[in-house]
Amino acid sequence: MKCGWHIYLVSLLAAAAACLLVALPSCRPEHTPRLIEPEGREPLVRVRLTFDAPAAPVSVRGKWQLYDLATGRLLQNGEDLAPKALAAQGNFLMLNGRSLETERAAIVPQTDGALAVNDLRYRGQLRLFAVEGRVVLVNALPLESYVAGVVGAEMPPSWHLEALKAQAVAARSYALFHMKRPGRSAAFDLSDSPAVHQAYDGLRKETDTSAAAAVQTRGRVLAWNDQGTEKVLEAFFHSTCGGRTLPIQEVWPGSPPCGPLAGVECGYCRTSPAWHWTLRLPAAMLRERLILAAPMLTTMGPIHRLAVRPEDRSPGGVVRAVSAWTTDGERWPVPVAVFRRAIYASHPIRSERFEVTLAEGTATITGRGYGHGVGLCQFGAQGLAAQGRSAEAILSYYYPGSRLVQVY
Repeated sequence: MKCGWHIYLVSLLAAAAACLLVALPSCRPEHTPRLIEPEGREPLVRVRLTFDAPAAPVSVRGKWQLYDLATGRLLQNGEDLAPKALAAQGNFLMLNGRSLETERAAIVPQTDGALAVNDLRYRGQLRLFAVEGRVVLVNALPLESYVAGVVGAEMPPSWHLEALKAQAVAARSYALFHMKRPGRSAAFDLSDSPAVHQAYDGLRKETDTSAAAAVQTRGRVLAWNDQGTEKVLEAFFHSTCGGRTLPIQEVWPGSPPCGPLAGVECGYCRTSPAWHWTLRLPAAMLRERLILAAPMLTTMGPIHRLAVRPEDRSPGGVVRAVSAWTTDGERWPVPVAVFRRAIYASHPIRSERFEVTLAEGTATITGRGYGHGVGLCQFGAQGLAAQGRSAEAILSYYYPGSRLVQVY
């Protein structure tokens, strides 16, 4: 009886203490953000291939089926589809010279990886769209197969597995962000071009190590708390930061600030050939190329001096414009996009963090880094992995404030 009374008294005191804590402002529970809900199963991602022509060099080894995407109706089936059998006439698809009477269709092979476009093999299925006499191709495949291909295209297979795993999570996060992005195309989610989204060459770059990186991180993405709502992070990445990654709003003005993409110090990418780089070309050649890139510069005289003014550079060093002074003292502001395009053919500028000078008739451009500089630094990830850091630690370093979420 004494023991029971003691328990009763303790419970009363605990309840009173709990009420007191709730009453104190400093002890009020924080608002819990709305978290990402698991999706349950692996989704399909739709990747537009960089191909656009009246006839499509598509081939299939083994059995295949062709469906109308609008109705789901089986149109044809067969075995060993030959290249260039598919074409577009107006807004209708053609197969072996006969109209399929639809503008949208899908080739579904019986064997995974039996599809080929221009001798590049792909997993999944191939969706075809006839648009004004041209065929648009979209590879639809499981997200994990896509991630294995991206990792292989973005990082060497010999790199440390933890770096490859970090890349797999970043690539999956980036893809899933675009798969859910409002206003995306009704036909595809991403492009296979690294200049637009992520590098993807189907099975050509997929390796045992890239596949292992995808398998060992299956379904894991990066998320962040955006004003009380957890969202999948658009996990940008690039080759080499050259010492520091950049805030997203410096690279793409108008972008809202994002904590995990605010930029971090990085000394781990020093092994990259693009850690620091130098380009040189004659000033007369530079002037000719500038005029070709921007006809508005046709009347520009011989260049006497080149420089980037402090006001034409972001706080993180991103160049907005290059100034060219002519021999008559006139200053010509050249947007950085025009400047890069002018010398891209033989002298690609690896990043927009550079200095430019002119001496003895030669323009010298010295810069650091390769790529836009936002998010994961790939050479930095390899450097951290070589020091024994895990993929989770690498991701936490380059995307501070993010967290790993299992979405399927």
